[in-house]
Amino acid sequence: MDTTNDLEPILETVRRLCAAFPGEYWRERDRERTYPTAFVQALTEAGLLGVLIPEEYGGSGLGLSAACAILEISSTRTRGSSCVSGSARTSKA
Repeated sequence: MDTTNDLEPILETVRRLCAAFPGEYWRERDRERTYPTAFVQALTEAGLLGVLIPEEYGGSGLGLSAACAILEISSTRTRGSSCVSGSARTSKA
């Protein structure tokens, strides 16, 4: 999965998912310094947290390009909330 066209279905999924978590959700997480559990759960249910994990271990095995695209879209769509960068580092798929 190396081209933008290959990634487009994944990017559209990420865009739709992020749209379900408006700015107020992120401001509240930042204000209260709470983990974005609902967002991480949504990412998990959409199969987006396991992109780097090989399929034989329960991931989707989509590779680094897909993981970078997911992180880029989610960080821009969530207004760069500190929660997103934290969840990207600490999540377990």
